Amino acid sequence: MVGGHVFIIDATFLLDDSEKAFLGSAPLVDGRGRNTSVVYAAIRELLILRRTLGIARGTVVVGADANEVSSAVNIHMFRNFMLAIGTKVLHKPTVRVGALCRAILLDQKAAWIVTRNKSLMQLVNAQCGIILVPEGAAPDVITESTFASRHHFHPEQVPSFLALTDPRIAKSFTTKQAIRLLEVYGTLDDAFDGSGANAISPRTRQYLSANKALLLARVRELTLANHAEARWVAPIGSLV
Repeated sequence: MVGGHVFIIDATFLLDDSEKAFLGSAPLVDGRGRNTSVVYAAIRELLILRRTLGIARGTVVVGADANEVSSAVNIHMFRNFMLAIGTKVLHKPTVRVGALCRAILLDQKAAWIVTRNKSLMQLVNAQCGIILVPEGAAPDVITESTFASRHHFHPEQVPSFLALTDPRIAKSFTTKQAIRLLEVYGTLDDAFDGSGANAISPRTRQYLSANKALLLARVRELTLANHAEARWVAPIGSLV
């Protein structure tokens, strides 16, 4: 499908789907008495992705995000199994996946990031494309040439867009409202500077004022440039 590049595979969604799939089900136990259900499901999903996307070279990335969806035991079993079959794995349990992907891209001329994390769309450029894997849906390929036409904003505006549409913030914006605000201001930081105030409604200005602290905190959290990067040489090889 999109072969020929190095693939950076965010293991978070693989582990998340696998934990949900076997929740409450009878365990698959190995010869050592360990419950390997989650590992089995994650490996199976990875192999399906490999066939679907034409993956030949890549690294599976396991960051701090995995701790939020899976147990430490399952994460370590998954990592160890990947290593045992010769797959390249980057496991940094205290570093967010976004920072890991951003650091890997410093050493790669071209890459695809396979993820469910929409904040990683800010990494899209001429050398990097994103393949979003929605739950229960086909992978969605996003490149620099298709980003603006499909989403109507730019990669650097992704943190602002996601903050504005975050359902955890009361009365969050619709997609259309968020895009309109970004057309006027560019980013949320610029919106709070007050320029172009006459281009938006008093109700919108009231919402921004009432939720300023939450919105700015969310933007900071989502902006990958604000994340600390580990320094290493990421191993890239055959995904088998």
